Amino acid sequence: MNLQLLSISAMPEIIQLLCFLNPAVCEETMLRRYEKILREFPNYRILGAYVDGRLAGLTGVWHGAKIWCGDYMEIDNLVVHPDFRNRGVATALIQKVEIMAREKNCNILVLDSYTNNHPSHRLYHRLGCEIWGFHFVKPLVNFEH
Repeated sequence: MNLQLLSISAMPEIIQLLCFLNPAVCEETMLRRYEKILREFPNYRILGAYVDGRLAGLTGVWHGAKIWCGDYMEIDNLVVHPDFRNRGVATALIQKVEIMAREKNCNILVLDSYTNNHPSHRLYHRLGCEIWGFHFVKPLVNFEH
């Protein structure tokens, strides 16, 4: 498995993979959102995992700081292609992000998970993540999600 930071040139592969995580969001909308993130937010990276030359998984990586915790790193939109699930791809991505977080002297590593995604919850617990709270959302407009 080869882990590497991805560039905008990998966008077609990235969007195809994200469709597995967000099937209700059309590719055009995902592309527009991702291009905006990459253009306007310099503390965002995309980490990819290649297996046999194919993009098997990816995660977005945010680095930031908050009053309550100081420096943190956030795993965002972690997804593994169905053909590569249960082969250690997600574990490798998370472990690499943890290394990146330690290199940036982050105090915590955080992520959100859909409440019904029980397989991911088991993985996160196994890798030492704890549930510390809830992520509340108040939609302000009707949007694709």
